[in-house]
Amino acid sequence: MTDYFYPTALRQVFTNRERELALLDLLCEQAQAGKPQRLALSGLRRIGKTVLLKEFIVRTLAAADGVQPVYVNCEEITTSPENFAVGLVGSVCYWVLTHGQTNPRPFFKLDSLLLEALPHPSAAIRETLGLLQTELRAQTPDRPFLLRLTFDLAETWAKENGRKLLLILDEFPEYQTLANYPETRNAVALFRSFCQAANEVSVILAGSAISVMERLMADPTSPLFLQFQRLSLEPFSPDASAALARKLLADLPAPADPAVIAEIRRLSGGHPYYIAQLCDRLARLALLAEAPVDATLARQAFLAETLSPSGGIYGFCKYVYDLSLQRARGYGTIKTILQLLAEEEPLSIARVARRLRVSDPTAREYLRWLLEVDLIQEVEGGYAHRDPVLRFWIAHTAVGIEVGPFPRREEVRDLLARLEEGFQRTSTEPGIAKESQIRELMEQFAGQQVDGAIFGAAGSVQLPRVLAEADSTGSATAPEESVTADESWVAEIKWRGRLAGKKDLARLEVKARALAARPWFISKEGFTPEALAYAHAAGIRISAREDIERLTRAVGETTR
Repeated sequence: MTDYFYPTALRQVFTNRERELALLDLLCEQAQAGKPQRLALSGLRRIGKTVLLKEFIVRTLAAADGVQPVYVNCEEITTSPENFAVGLVGSVCYWVLTHGQTNPRPFFKLDSLLLEALPHPSAAIRETLGLLQTELRAQTPDRPFLLRLTFDLAETWAKENGRKLLLILDEFPEYQTLANYPETRNAVALFRSFCQAANEVSVILAGSAISVMERLMADPTSPLFLQFQRLSLEPFSPDASAALARKLLADLPAPADPAVIAEIRRLSGGHPYYIAQLCDRLARLALLAEAPVDATLARQAFLAETLSPSGGIYGFCKYVYDLSLQRARGYGTIKTILQLLAEEEPLSIARVARRLRVSDPTAREYLRWLLEVDLIQEVEGGYAHRDPVLRFWIAHTAVGIEVGPFPRREEVRDLLARLEEGFQRTSTEPGIAKESQIRELMEQFAGQQVDGAIFGAAGSVQLPRVLAEADSTGSATAPEESVTADESWVAEIKWRGRLAGKKDLARLEVKARALAARPWFISKEGFTPEALAYAHAAGIRISAREDIERLTRAVGETTR
């Protein structure tokens, strides 16, 4: 029974990750064959790294003659070298003596650890505990010696018992905090020395700080450079997302419709924590509101989870946001960049610099810091949020939008419409990168004369000096000064795999009329016959993919 470590209820909904489990099984086979293995596992927070490791440990323990796993949560024990020493020795003792079957708490304080572990006959454990106790009672403990002593216990116990040991260090980036102490500035180098000398111990490192893990493993200046294989844990596939959602919604009166399952996958992006929170909220909404469990109710559940302060996803996003920014220099500017990227992405360094009114090098430094804390990523066309759900949360909470824990459809109609349109414009989609390029092109407009055919018009057309863009919420920003329709345009970009229709153009026309500006609609695939006729009659500028290519060349020639 390992409920202290991995509750049965959590294990019952474990889904997917068969490829990763097979890789970990292979690692154990190679370790058993006398080839020590080293693996670094990284992924977003709550993506399922710890659950994967716990599932693997339980399966490994079931094979009694297999590798002996030892799980260590570095986040809980790295407050000082002394606490780390007690915590690591306690973890080794806990796992080799109890196999995760008892409450681990007594193993993490020295006095109770001695009571639990000293009666056992292992000479390696008794000797290590004696040296640990003596050193911790010294007026000035030898901290490097403590680190070496604790790591060595894993190797000496494995040799003593003729078993291979697998040391699993979860949230390993926290181990680096030991380098803040003068005596253990070389803590990472000490760990490398242990890894290189170990014959009986294999090591798995795991961490949510993706950029930190990447730097530890791939930076030539790091002591761990090229020492570990690397494995990234990605969001669930559509099939795995569906399987998890069905497990979590199993108590509904009737099986969830495939459209509901597909909507949960779309809104969550396959992130298992988001799927779990969405399903829980969806079930409660269905019960309390006595509403049909359909895709719209799934969207209501998403809004309640992300935009209600009582929502689990809201709390998680706030935690990640606050934790990432608490040490930021230029806190206000960092927040502004995240809001800019929440409104539009990707953005290049030059565009961020223009929006902030700072130099390119200054903008690059702010973006570099956001990369280091894993809030953004580099993509084709610039920078974008790493997590689309966090992006949605920032975009709305930054302007004060909140909803109740159980919102009615009529209360959130506009937000539901936006979700239905598709909030997850992920930066990896080629269309989003192209939209960004078009915006870059727009910023070069300065009254140039170009061929009107580019816009579905006769003769030549003067490009506007003032151009607003209609956003996905159905609004557009008014120009800062009074201008005529010929001088000011409102543009809408739809770089999608379908023809734009008459209704698309009509909606843009309403926005443009409110701003006394000329509408310009850009559609990758072009326009339906009805839309072409409507544009001609209403004087709406229209451009398709080939027109944008011609416009790019024309503007380029005028700016040389």
